[in-house]
Amino acid sequence: MKEIKAPKRLIYPVPMVTLSFDDARKDFYTVAVPIMEKYGIRGVCHVITGWVDGTGVAFAPTTGGTADLQGPMSVADVQDCFARGHEMSAHGHEHSNTQEDIALCVQKMNSWGVPVYGFASPGSDLTLANHWIRKKWYSDLGLLYARSNNIIGRVGAKNNVPYAPTHPFYNYFLPSIGIYSTTDVSYIQSMINAAITDKKWCILMLHSILNPDDAGYGADSWFWSADNFEQLCEWLADLQTQNQIRIVTFKDGIQLINGLPLLD
Repeated sequence: MKEIKAPKRLIYPVPMVTLSFDDARKDFYTVAVPIMEKYGIRGVCHVITGWVDGTGVAFAPTTGGTADLQGPMSVADVQDCFARGHEMSAHGHEHSNTQEDIALCVQKMNSWGVPVYGFASPGSDLTLANHWIRKKWYSDLGLLYARSNNIIGRVGAKNNVPYAPTHPFYNYFLPSIGIYSTTDVSYIQSMINAAITDKKWCILMLHSILNPDDAGYGADSWFWSADNFEQLCEWLADLQTQNQIRIVTFKDGIQLINGLPLLD
């Protein structure tokens, strides 16, 4: 019998960029999604299920802030975003990092007919110390990845995910670059240019995307202007057209760097 050899690992040759948004704020649906779709971009939204369906405790994602004044998306909004090709990911039922809260969030989203491939840690609570325990939680739930924010000691361009060689460690400890109200487009472009040079994966963490006349605009640091966001999306779309980057969801990015076929 002819021996069947395992396929060689294929590393996609173009650096990747992911736009991820925390909490499932209403403005993701009303502002961010229309801008992304204008440029053919799919994003990732990390959903607080208890905030969305009203079954969790009273919750304000930006404690002490007001950029979330528009409230959460509805269950129907979450379902519609998924149907339009955006990835909907877990962010805890009550914005918590406990095993039970993550499991309930995943269960809720599955009951809505929205498959869940990963988890974004509220408060960026993933650390080297707790990662080894938590990655079993994620794996047991069938999740492919977990995302954090900036990792202490790894700032700026160093926060881009090493693209090759891949290591399972990064699936459940993906660092991201936080985008806040004072973040310049030029700063983000410098991080992405560094990812292009080093062939890495640049993950951006955003919250609210607001226009000047939207409720919550200018209220705290947890928003970014819609004008800045559109400028970034247009630039990213041009880079993708030139085959300098590939804009991916998390599930597609994980599959690509591990040489696996894309998931439906």
